[in-house]
Amino acid sequence: MRHSCVKVALVASLVAAVRAGGIIDNAIEAAEILASASTLSGAGNYVFTNVKTGQQLSFSRSSDTTDFYPVDADEGEALAVQFLGSAARLSGGNNKCASAQWDADTDGGVDHAAVSYACTVGTGVLSGTSTLEKTKQWWYILPADDSTSSASTDSSSTSTTPTATPSSTASFADNFVLAAVAASSSASRAAASSSAAPVAASSSSATSVSAAQASYDKLGYWTTTSTTIDVSLADTSSVDPQDQSTWVCRHPGWWLDAHPDYVTQAGHVECASDLSAYRADHDSTSKKMRRVRRDRHHAEVARSMSRRSTQTYHIIAVDHLSDMSTRAIAHESVTTAGGYISTKLSLWDKTDEGQLWTITAA
Repeated sequence: MRHSCVKVALVASLVAAVRAGGIIDNAIEAAEILASASTLSGAGNYVFTNVKTGQQLSFSRSSDTTDFYPVDADEGEALAVQFLGSAARLSGGNNKCASAQWDADTDGGVDHAAVSYACTVGTGVLSGTSTLEKTKQWWYILPADDSTSSASTDSSSTSTTPTATPSSTASFADNFVLAAVAASSSASRAAASSSAAPVAASSSSATSVSAAQASYDKLGYWTTTSTTIDVSLADTSSVDPQDQSTWVCRHPGWWLDAHPDYVTQAGHVECASDLSAYRADHDSTSKKMRRVRRDRHHAEVARSMSRRSTQTYHIIAVDHLSDMSTRAIAHESVTTAGGYISTKLSLWDKTDEGQLWTITAA
């Protein structure tokens, strides 16, 4: 009975940790994005048009709700843009602003949508109401070019990962933004730390492993497209709570390859073999082929943009930017809490035209 209780407690701890969203140190990429963020031509009214669909971001009033999602160009309207240092606020009528909304069921817990929400007031990290975080209504407008590199670093690097703390080279306003982000990160890390107990779940027999576990057994790394794995699919019968190397790695191979510091610096030794297996499976030849395809795609996008003769941008969520994978406004509409129509936030992908926007003065 006592053994069963311990297992139940471990399962609860695991679920809590996974739902925390796979917290990472994303400070390097956050700093790069801040350094490259655009303030356009300053505060004003702008039209945001998606490169893939031609639709425009708009605050749309229907019935008793004000929604925020892409609409056809003939139905769109300009957004009012204000800046705090390099961070932008996107607003419409009725005192509504675009706000990043958290969803515990997306990728283990991330900001999943840009929604219409009452604009924040005041100067504190929390303002307007006790639950409204000002950081949720800040966005970085990032020019779409190759100047901003991935946060990935070589696992052999000996450099120390910087933290998202105010920089002497940033403006006062940007320092305020970074301080707010750091405060949010600290709270998230504390919550994750308190729940980051050894990974375990109900035992799985050799005859009832999931298809995902069978694939893992063959490859040595998880292949899910999400940033975190569904631990209910994992065989945890061999987990030893006292031996971290036996715990279930919570991230797929592609994610580990993009964030090697999670293993080499953050100490997640349970993922070391997964990272090695993924890299061994994706040798230099296959990587070269992927790079060729990616470069070809970039060239096609560049030609398309050349015909449009205008700069394109990514719209990056500031909320949790330093401690979770970067999220960007995409082209899809989604239904969010309360029946609102909102705009999807996706894992940032510089090759996805659905995450590219042209921004023109109204």
